Amino acid sequence: MSASRFASVVLTLLLVAEAASGGAVAPSDWPRFRGPNGQGVAPDDARPPSQFGTDKNLAWATELPPGHSSPVVAEGRIFLTACHEKKLETICLDAATGNILWRRPAPSDKIEDVNSSNSPAASTPVTDGERVYVYFGSFGLVAYDQGGAELWKVPVPTPQNLFGTGTSPIVVAGNVVLVRDSDAVDSSVFAVDRKTGK
Repeated sequence: MSASRFASVVLTLLLVAEAASGGAVAPSDWPRFRGPNGQGVAPDDARPPSQFGTDKNLAWATELPPGHSSPVVAEGRIFLTACHEKKLETICLDAATGNILWRRPAPSDKIEDVNSSNSPAASTPVTDGERVYVYFGSFGLVAYDQGGAELWKVPVPTPQNLFGTGTSPIVVAGNVVLVRDSDAVDSSVFAVDRKTGK
């Protein structure tokens, strides 16, 4: 079995385990890439506006640096990643007002090469309601508390990918799990303790 196939199988099993174990975030939160259960579907009781735009059903607008990560929402906060002027960062906004609550630079000395259609800030954060965990292919995993204090960091070798990194971490059974898929032979799956980074 190839490393990519192995990683896909492991990720599928982890998603099943995650769905069975539930999460610590509220049902209305969107704590990770593609939502609470990874299916990209809002809960049955969600009532999004059927029409919206710059002049209709707009609660607020906040200018942000570029990045390809999806925003995640928990405990009234929005988390996302960005890359601007060779600087990677995690950004936290107030979901009610759009005000930026904090911005933290990633501890990366070098930015990975990516295809022009990608961004070095492509990976979506994940939150368990207490902490937010981010991954940058240029560095690895970093955990912050709700106030933006860095709790731990785990350097991870930058994968060799034609288009650049795009994988997003998930939280399963007390661990932050990351599939590190590479075009080389060193693809791997990482699981670190969500509280300590070990």
